[in-house]
Amino acid sequence: MSNLDIHHFSVDQITHSSGIFSGTNAQSSFSSSTHINEGNGTITGERNRVEHNHHVIINFPNDQDDQ
Repeated sequence: MSNLDIHHFSVDQITHSSGIFSGTNAQSSFSSSTHINEGNGTITGERNRVEHNHHVIINFPNDQDDQ
């Protein structure tokens, strides 16, 4: 077993993360999952403007990403 001595640790932002553990601890059966639906499609050309967008996300029954 190795020992790691950390004198300073800071976190500015956590995204898509499940946890930060410090000190003497033990996690068992720890798991996480995430699902992100986002997007704007493709905008091509010159001088394009996108304003007042409305996004609709449709999850189909067999969508593999929903698991």
